Amino acid sequence: MDSKTRLFVFSVSLIAISLAGCDVSQDMAVEKGKEMVASALKDPASATFGRVFMVENQTIGDSHYGLLCGEVNSKNSFGGFTGFRRFVANFSYSKRGALEVSYVTLEEGDRAAFNRAGISYFQDVYWDGKCEPRAQPPATAKTEVQTPLVPVNPAPPPTKAAHPVKSRTPSPPLEASVPTAPSEKKISGWSVQVASVADRRKATSIRDQLDSSGSLAYVTSAAGVYRVFSGPYETRALAEAALASLMRTQQLRGIVVRAGD
Repeated sequence: MDSKTRLFVFSVSLIAISLAGCDVSQDMAVEKGKEMVASALKDPASATFGRVFMVENQTIGDSHYGLLCGEVNSKNSFGGFTGFRRFVANFSYSKRGALEVSYVTLEEGDRAAFNRAGISYFQDVYWDGKCEPRAQPPATAKTEVQTPLVPVNPAPPPTKAAHPVKSRTPSPPLEASVPTAPSEKKISGWSVQVASVADRRKATSIRDQLDSSGSLAYVTSAAGVYRVFSGPYETRALAEAALASLMRTQQLRGIVVRAGD
């Protein structure tokens, strides 16, 4: 996979500022770091941030070194918002007020490529194991099969044969009516699929983003893959109109499908 065509990497050698005379805390450094990340975007004034946090890897004296991780939404070169995307940057600060940010890497947008496990290049290389713990595959429990011991007992004494007792043939039981289980309500109509990911939190984040913009949204899961939909809509024409609106306002691409497929 060619990362140069998949990620936005702002190869700034260094953004450094100084807060002279300040006893800088990590929270203060993170707030200032957000401004420094915004300055590397195409439209810094439009940048809004979601969750932003520091992962500290090393401390030398009063200087702290690690990564600045978070989510940012800003305008692109066409004037439209890109939607919230994750970013990772090298980050350091000192108690005396020196802050540095370098190599800001922004998550792929609609050009994201996924591996066979359904994980994007950004998440696999830059996020998992660095900003958040890498998910571990569920352990397979081993079932021990024990052979039961068969007790050896003496043979029972012979018994006298019992005379057969004649009995009347019982009447066949009345057939009881079995109530029919109510059928499960299924989603019908047309929907717009905007994402298919292996990360449940990522799918929930995209769904919440659609909800906050006023679009109906829901998530389905099968075989460890989470699909995010906008809809459902009564007709295909309404779904196609919704897709055009998502592409125009949120820079999201998708496909129109039968709801429930």
